[in-house]
Amino acid sequence: MLTLTAVVLLAPGTLIVQLAFGLEPSTWAVAVTSAALFMLVVARMAAMLRRMQEQADRLDEIARTDTLTGLPNRRTLDAQLAREYERAARDGAPLCLALLDLDHFKRFNDTHGHQAGDELLAGAATAWSLVITSGDMLARYGGEEFVLLMPGRTLDDAEHLLAALRVVTPQGQSFSAGLALWDGRESALGLLRRADTALYAAKDAGRARTARAAPAVTPGGPPLEPTSLTTG
Repeated sequence: MLTLTAVVLLAPGTLIVQLAFGLEPSTWAVAVTSAALFMLVVARMAAMLRRMQEQADRLDEIARTDTLTGLPNRRTLDAQLAREYERAARDGAPLCLALLDLDHFKRFNDTHGHQAGDELLAGAATAWSLVITSGDMLARYGGEEFVLLMPGRTLDDAEHLLAALRVVTPQGQSFSAGLALWDGRESALGLLRRADTALYAAKDAGRARTARAAPAVTPGGPPLEPTSLTTG
């Protein structure tokens, strides 16, 4: 190995000296120099490709992630929701979705400043992420709204999880939540709309609580869930 290294390092210098003095280049020097240059080009190309892949991965992460909270963004949520729809339809498992809204966030912003508001959003995202399981997805939906996707959870299970999130919400703040269970037929937009309607019901009932969505009205059979309003 040491001999091979010495030859590779010596060959370019030997070739340069021979050419400088008008001597006939040695065949071995030409061959080794060509091979060394080829390996150098290959190594540099490989390094460049690695950097390009790292940049592409970083751009993809930026495109899928909310920059303030580090949570999945709406684009990522839409893709995951489509996958969970397919899984729930295939396995017959429940699929719950909750829309969370930090209570009186505008007032908090006006009182403490926008930087404090950003810190509250990021802090809530971090605290909630430590509570949810790997099977759930917490995403930032926009503004002070978040979506919690809970595949495999019943409405009762989902409410218990939301209650746990409420306990760890930072800076003594609270949130309202609208909770909906997929009926096996409605669209993703329909599920989100029902959760949004339930969210407004929670706010109207006094905030800092969870409201269950009204049953879905879709073709193909009766709705699968009752309507109720619960506090968490």
